[in-house]
Amino acid sequence: MTVDILKARIANGDLVIDLRDKEAYESKHIAGTVNMKYENILSSIKKYTTTKNKKIVLFCASGIRSKIAYNLLTSFGYTNVMDIGKFNV
Repeated sequence: MTVDILKARIANGDLVIDLRDKEAYESKHIAGTVNMKYENILSSIKKYTTTKNKKIVLFCASGIRSKIAYNLLTSFGYTNVMDIGKFNV
C-alpha cells in the first residue's frame, strides 16, 4: 500500500482511518484520513458511515491498534474492512 493508493481510495469514497495517536496524526497525516482512537472506534465510526458495508481501511504505527480495530469492526458486522497494519505516513 502506498500513500497514492490511499489517496485514490479516499477520492473513491473509502473511509481511511489513521489509528495513530493524536500527536503523530497532527504532526503528519494524509489529507482526507480520519484519526480515531481504536478504543472508541465503534462509537466514532458512526459519525462517518451509517452502513456496515462501507469500504474501510485501517492503519497505525505498529499494526497492533489497527488489528484490534479490525477485529472489533468485523465482530460487530462491518463487512468491507481492510487492515493494512503498520504504515509510515
